[in-house]
Amino acid sequence: MKKLVYLLIVGIIFTLTGCGTTNVPTKVTSSTPTTDQSSAPKNETFKVGDTFKLGDLQYKVNGIRTSGGKNQYMKPKDGNVFLLIDMTIVNNGSQDASISSMLSFKLTDKDGRSQDISIEALSEANGKLDGSIPPGKKMTGELGYEVPKASKSFELEIKNDLFSNGTATVEIPVN
Repeated sequence: MKKLVYLLIVGIIFTLTGCGTTNVPTKVTSSTPTTDQSSAPKNETFKVGDTFKLGDLQYKVNGIRTSGGKNQYMKPKDGNVFLLIDMTIVNNGSQDASISSMLSFKLTDKDGRSQDISIEALSEANGKLDGSIPPGKKMTGELGYEVPKASKSFELEIKNDLFSNGTATVEIPVN
């Protein structure tokens, strides 16, 4: 019986790790079909305003803004600023796509320090990037982080599926 349980657990783990797909991010242009994933380099870095595809999802970072907080209770710590990243995600697939601001996105500074989603920054967000996107629909919202004011550039890593290996990186400059 123990052997059967052990084999079942190993089989489930093998299935979950082995069934992941590798998504290659591709830049979408007016002449690039949205279904082609083979032509882009695997480590391409995108810029604010670029539209790119990762798996069945199409992403665009529309813009970025910073804020010192909207009141005395919801403001960043001294030396920090709120960084809000406006993004649109389109589901070109045939199934609902789940988006999680905490699991789908990772912001790092030039030294590789990870920045956490900030509840205080999200209080200023114009829409959230959490939930489900039905096929053919889109979601627009903002990610909110509290970052050091002195940091002038970040990278946003996007992973559209917990079981896939593909990620895309977007350069996030801060003025």
